[in-house]
Amino acid sequence: MLGILDDVTRHCGMAFANDADEVFVLGAMLEQPAASLAGSEYLKEIRGLIGGRLTMDLGLEARLHRAVLALIRQRIATTAHDCSNGGLAVALAEMCLAGGKGLDASGADLGL
Repeated sequence: MLGILDDVTRHCGMAFANDADEVFVLGAMLEQPAASLAGSEYLKEIRGLIGGRLTMDLGLEARLHRAVLALIRQRIATTAHDCSNGGLAVALAEMCLAGGKGLDASGADLGL
């Protein structure tokens, strides 16, 4: 996200800040089976194939961004990061590296 902060103390970065931080995954379930690999970076880079396109609900994306901003303003969320290239596992690794922290979790811990 990019914008102007009214209060610089109410911001967050992608680095895990505290040892007791919890992880919440926000968003919607895919409308198509994940096995389709539509829009997959893996499929493109490893197999050289373009596997279709994911559908996107811009209204939902706008609501999600507003919700994340509200969590940050209320100091409920101290850390936020998108899941893009590499998915959830890479996003979590990036957050750990940025904060000099480790993470002990399984798919079950993350509700997956």
